[in-house]
This record gives sequence, C-alpha cells and structure tokens, in this order.
Amino acid sequence: MGDAASEQWLTGYFEFAAFGMLPLWRRRGAGGQVHDRPLEHVRHRRVVLTVREGNRPARRFYQRRG
Repeated sequence: MGDAASEQWLTGYFEFAAFGMLPLWRRRGAGGQVHDRPLEHVRHRRVVLTVREGNRPARRFYQRRG
C-alpha cells in the first residue's frame, strides 16, 4: 500500500480485526449481530475489516454488509 492509499484508508479508522463463529451458530444471524451491533456506535469515517485472502465465506459475509 502506497502513501496515498495509507493516508486514505488508515487515518481516522476503526479496526474490526477478526471474529469467528462456532459451527453451531453459523447461518443463524449471530455473526451478523456480532458484526453489526458494535459498528452501530462507531463514529469513524472508515472501518477496516481483516480477513484472510482465501476465506471466501468471510469475504462474502463482509461484502453483503457493504
């Protein structure tokens, strides 16, 4: 990431590093609540989400949430 992208994305942000759900709770809406509720109160311009590149289910989850 160059200087311009770093300045754009990594200034004044909230980082949602990672979370996971036990298989029992997947596809029941629990992950959505764990993701959405804390972010309801975030007042930063950006939220940086961390996910492994090959984790397609997690990437789709984040993409569905915008």
